[in-house]
Amino acid sequence: MNLNQIHYFLAIVNTKSFSEAAYELFISQSAISKQIKSLEKELGVTLFVRNSSKRTLTPAGQLFYKYAEEMYRLHKEMLDSMESLKNDMSLSLRVGNIPGIPMYMNFNIGMYLAEFQSEYAGQNVNCTSYETTQREILRDLYGGYADFGLVRLERIPNPDDFDLLPVSLDHIVAVCNKEHPLARKQQADLQEVSRYPLLMLGKESELRELIAGVFRSLDLPMQIHGESLRPKIIQGMVSSGGDVALLPDHIVDLHTFGNIRMIPLRETIESRVVLARLKEKSPTDMGQAFWEFWKKKMKQAGMGVEPAGD
Repeated sequence: MNLNQIHYFLAIVNTKSFSEAAYELFISQSAISKQIKSLEKELGVTLFVRNSSKRTLTPAGQLFYKYAEEMYRLHKEMLDSMESLKNDMSLSLRVGNIPGIPMYMNFNIGMYLAEFQSEYAGQNVNCTSYETTQREILRDLYGGYADFGLVRLERIPNPDDFDLLPVSLDHIVAVCNKEHPLARKQQADLQEVSRYPLLMLGKESELRELIAGVFRSLDLPMQIHGESLRPKIIQGMVSSGGDVALLPDHIVDLHTFGNIRMIPLRETIESRVVLARLKEKSPTDMGQAFWEFWKKKMKQAGMGVEPAGD
């Protein structure tokens, strides 16, 4: 049974004629007869009395008519509700961000979202930012749950599926307590770093895998002593302990954690944070406005790298 069959059934009831129903619905009489026969076969009953010029309902047809009317009404109500929701969604923006992004030293996503809402205050724009893994954000973008995602470019499996705007070019640095032997160095290499226990971002972090890949390419061991998806927790552990962390330079907070030092690495480990949106999804007017707003803010702040897509 499908909604077309119900629609055809109700049209015949209203017109009391297969031919008139077919005329109103712009289909052939044979097509509508075929659909009704298929419906009757599925239900196992006869719906119309066929031995008169006017199509009247059998007892089974009268019973089915009550349900058919209700199903048609509910379907129309559902469509109306979805249309209303679609209109509401056109004024809503959901931005997924990977862990650590809200504490970047070179920009503040919360401030940008608030500023965008302020620019469109008269339209009651609803901006939502949520934090999860990059894998989940990409899934949300493909599924339509998120409009935008702040993710790492190197770890996008199919970057051609997305429009991309730059946010930040991260350099991985070593972070340690001021009393640690590495703290006296102006620069350290990964061979030196590998001698010490490491505090790393959690296994769900794409940055963790990026760093681990460099260690593997250099055939160096990783003595992981602890992990967290929260960069602040890692920096707190470094501040009070003897381990070394490997983190993006833009999230190292020397002001809050005055007992830590940031040491550049001789090896270059870079990661590009980008704002991504799915190409195949047509943006709403508000979504496009946010995209243009982001372009403007990144240009004003002189952040990131050249756009990876448009």
